[in-house]
Amino acid sequence: MLAALGLIAEAGTQRQLALEHELASGDGDDAPTVAMARYFLGLNNVEAREFQRALDAVAPSLAVGTSVEPLLRSVQAQAFAGLGRMPEAKSAAAAALASARSDGQRSRLAKELAHLLDARA
Repeated sequence: MLAALGLIAEAGTQRQLALEHELASGDGDDAPTVAMARYFLGLNNVEAREFQRALDAVAPSLAVGTSVEPLLRSVQAQAFAGLGRMPEAKSAAAAALASARSDGQRSRLAKELAHLLDARA
């Protein structure tokens, strides 16, 4: 809600608190609840143009593997693109599609990441 109102920094603070809450509950980075909290924090960081922070947010869950890998990879792709690291952005976008858990998810990700998949490296 805060991000929708243009309060990106405030939304980031709330998303960081949500991640800390999930981690405090004892779940690891592979838990879907933690991975989703990392996804929303990373996405918020992309929106705030804090691309390295976005990469840092999603990296722990990507390192251990999680069922929400496609979403984390989409954040990773957008963050790499924001940093001007297009080869890595394209690779992360392709990994997002490859790890999609359904045709519908793959289709949505392909639309969201088309500008990266079609970009020249």
